[in-house]
Order: sequence, then C-alpha cells, then structure tokens
Amino acid sequence: MKTMLTTEELQKVADLITANIIGTQKEVLTSDEAARYLGVSKSCLYKWTMLRLIPHYKPNGKMCYFNRKEVEAWMQSNRIATANKDTYATYAERIMREKEL
Repeated sequence: MKTMLTTEELQKVADLITANIIGTQKEVLTSDEAARYLGVSKSCLYKWTMLRLIPHYKPNGKMCYFNRKEVEAWMQSNRIATANKDTYATYAERIMREKEL
C-alpha cells in the first residue's frame, strides 16, 4: 500500500533536510537560516543582533549574515559547570536547616 504525503508534509520534510544541510555544510548563514539553525524566531535573532549579543556581519550595511562556527561557539559560551556531590549535600543541609526555622 502506498502512502501519499500532503504538500504540507512534504514541505516539513524538505525543511528538515535543509536544516540538516545548513548545520553541516554551509559556512555563512542568512538570517532565516541562522534563526532556523538556532531554533528561534527571526524577531528574536534580530533583537540579539541589535543588542550585539550574537556575532554577525553586515557587509552592505543592511543584510545580516552569520558565520556558522562563530554561532556554534556563541551557543557554547557561558558554560555552567555541573554540580558535584558536595554541592548537593550542602544544598540539602541548607534546606533542612531552613525547615527547622
């Protein structure tokens, strides 16, 4: 039995394939591609560029472009270290003291 996909389903498949290609092959991303790659809206990405939170380029003063490797490095900045056993023990002790008060 053959299963026919709707136009909408085909578009979703095409978008997923495109996103995978963007993430692995293209070095320079457009705003649309960068937003899709980051999983955010274009307006969110625009705000980040206006606040200079994310590295980007404007070679002609208007269109924004993003270097994929710089975006990946930016996503991995401000790493939060994992807690160790001592941290959990200290936290648990503090909670127990607060309950006693």
